[in-house]
Amino acid sequence: MKVSHPVLRREAAALLRLVAAALVIVALSCPAFAQDYGDEGRWSKTEYSMYMGTWPHGGWNDGDPFGGEHGPKTLDISSTITATIRWVKADGVTPAADPPAKVYLLEDATASWSGTDGEGRTVSGEARNGLGHACVARTDGRAGCTSQGKRLVQVDSSSGVITRSVSAVAIANGSSDSTIGNIDVSVSYSLTIDNRGVTITSSLDTTYGEDGNHQSVPNVPDASGTTRADTVKPRPPYQQVTYVGNPIGSWGGPYSYRHWYSSMTGRTWAGSFEDVDAFNFQVSYDSSMNFGAAEHIHLRLRDVQDGAEVTANYYLKFHDPVPKEHWARDPGFPKEHPYPLQPSPANSGDWFELNWESNPTGEPIPREFTVSETGSKSVTGEIGQQVQLGLDEGIVNGSFQINESLTIGKSVNRETSQTISYTIPAGCRTKLYWGWQWREHQGKCCVYGMGGHKGRYTWTAYEPVAAPGGGMWAMSSFPYSEQL
Repeated sequence: MKVSHPVLRREAAALLRLVAAALVIVALSCPAFAQDYGDEGRWSKTEYSMYMGTWPHGGWNDGDPFGGEHGPKTLDISSTITATIRWVKADGVTPAADPPAKVYLLEDATASWSGTDGEGRTVSGEARNGLGHACVARTDGRAGCTSQGKRLVQVDSSSGVITRSVSAVAIANGSSDSTIGNIDVSVSYSLTIDNRGVTITSSLDTTYGEDGNHQSVPNVPDASGTTRADTVKPRPPYQQVTYVGNPIGSWGGPYSYRHWYSSMTGRTWAGSFEDVDAFNFQVSYDSSMNFGAAEHIHLRLRDVQDGAEVTANYYLKFHDPVPKEHWARDPGFPKEHPYPLQPSPANSGDWFELNWESNPTGEPIPREFTVSETGSKSVTGEIGQQVQLGLDEGIVNGSFQINESLTIGKSVNRETSQTISYTIPAGCRTKLYWGWQWREHQGKCCVYGMGGHKGRYTWTAYEPVAAPGGGMWAMSSFPYSEQL
């Protein structure tokens, strides 16, 4: 293509540089070879797609002039770059079976801007690589900075297709009344399979959480390697948990860097680590701490060889031994006893016999009987097999006090002295019963221990009622011919 007009010539050159720059970004970002994970499957070459921002003056340009006849200028190539890797057969195209469930990826991203400053020229700009790395000022005499860094991440790869994106920012502005300067912006991103990573375990070993049906389920790391664990709040004076960092893969020597952080205590611990050695981080939790939010243990590793960083996260939720939010009453409770009012073999335990008489005649016989009883009964309560569950008396009693306003062990005095008037039907035998009144409580609750959720259990309570007269009487009659 031949362009003679000077302005059109500059615009055509800028367009060609734009196309070339976009190709360079993709070409520099592609790994040279696919990584083989066996005869049946391997990871493909990385495929890239890009959405570029506004390019009002030619976009990517190494030394695009501004000032003088060119006037002020802005270059903006802020971009979202998407990378895709596929689990394929040897032909590099056909999807393969049984992709790895999880893999570590290495992301490498750079964004920069620069310009010639001084002599009546002013330049400004910003650059962010999309991975969170700071923009470091240039040292070559030009204004500007570069945001560059590498990040290792663990992802779910079970679908056989991995897609990652970064949104990078690179903007430069230049202005001058007369003298000529230039400004420059760039972005790049690459994604490759890596074998380096890290996991966090703890002295609590495998802990258990609660699912939607109140069942215990083991806490396991998610696709990103994050672990969410459960335990019980510490008893006085404190509880100590040891967290263990477990490096994975090949790290660049004994001077690679590690940094621990505890959100609940504010404690940090930094230093170097050997290539494959595990290392510990001990944290003590005082029983007086605020356990409203989960503890967040954060571990960051940086490889001394290439500067790649990886993070691991471990969240530990502290629960009450018997959480209030999981305490519930069963339908139909509390029940008032004696229940039902009529004595029968099914509820005979609620009653005791006062007297029995026979009336073989054909006429009803009126009778009176004086009841005189005294005694006391204590409030009792139980949560499942509380001894086997490790629930001491203080926890159990406190749970009933908080949730049911029942004071376990409280003694209730009961007495009665009254005359009962009743009638023995003709040709019948009659039994007279007395029943002290009491209230039955029952429901379900969850129990937590050092290892997290232990399960959902039935709780019961017996509450004596100091009703007027202390209780109630009932009579049971049946034909004289029947045996008592």
